[in-house]
Amino acid sequence: MAKKVAVILGAGASYDCWNDTGPPADMHWRPPLARDLFGTRPAFWDVLVRFNGARVLASELGELARGDAFNIEVKLREYAEHKDQRIRQAFKDVPLYLRDLISSVVYRYTANQHPGTHLRFVMNLLSTGAEAAFIDLNYDPYLEMALTAFDPLLLIRAIGDYTAQGRQAIICKPHGSIHWGVRMGPSGLSWDEALKGFDPQQTRGEIVVEKSQSNSIGWSLNQALLYPVLTAPLAGKGHMDLVCPEPHLEALRTFLEDCRHYVIIGTSGQDEDLLAFLREVRRTSKRPIAYYVSDSEPNARLTSDRMGMLFKRPAGHSSVVDSVNMSAALCFKTCSRIWNRVPRNRSWFRGLALG
Repeated sequence: MAKKVAVILGAGASYDCWNDTGPPADMHWRPPLARDLFGTRPAFWDVLVRFNGARVLASELGELARGDAFNIEVKLREYAEHKDQRIRQAFKDVPLYLRDLISSVVYRYTANQHPGTHLRFVMNLLSTGAEAAFIDLNYDPYLEMALTAFDPLLLIRAIGDYTAQGRQAIICKPHGSIHWGVRMGPSGLSWDEALKGFDPQQTRGEIVVEKSQSNSIGWSLNQALLYPVLTAPLAGKGHMDLVCPEPHLEALRTFLEDCRHYVIIGTSGQDEDLLAFLREVRRTSKRPIAYYVSDSEPNARLTSDRMGMLFKRPAGHSSVVDSVNMSAALCFKTCSRIWNRVPRNRSWFRGLALG
């Protein structure tokens, strides 16, 4: 029976996704952390300025992002459910802005090529024969690009492909993707008409995969206008709901029931919707072992403290690694002995030697 590992990827995973073996990178378009999304990057202004509602909310979000406890998904849900109709209407622009922004990042940062670090991680993990479930909290498609480059059989064409039976690696994106859209209404409506009558929290239909990098305003498939399916509020009224389709969650539950090892990379561990899902899985499964990778050892330990009730520490091994001063590598040779010494390495993905 193949070894199984679950990998949780946060914003830090995309932020550190480039390495020297990848294509030339334009650092002005480096993948953003949550604090970078609204107001701190001059390069992002040309995208933000196209969406008035997003600009209105950015006046507050940019300031809130300066704090350590900022959780963008929680704040966006507050806007989506606000008693003032003007705030709710402004929120409608946020998923449109984020889709255009992340599409621009993917196109401009490394010219639409996978940056390299995801690919090395995927190659070393899957070449061991392990089965993997990736829980990707990011909107970007870097993971999907890396999987396809390593194995064309892992190409995503439709929404069912993410967790199709027989795949060595399944993908669950709890907060959505820039490639996911839902039809806003019947054909023939203008963009303004369709958006005005669309309620992102209540009007849900079939999620379709559309990978073009066309602007969100006017985005369509087969003449049907599409609205991006990303950010937590689009999951519905329940604060613990996840955006991804229920079949994805069912496939993930099944995988996690007997998965004994988690690798948690570049996340603060503050996504309560994901934590609630993992707590639900825990009720019917043994307590797994988790390993944490972050930009510093203190931050990795902070994530470990926040998620520690879900996991146990590996016997005889450190469960955290400082990704800036890489002093350990992930090794899935037996899927039970994780830490081996490797040379100092600036990029955490580059330092992950699996094999």
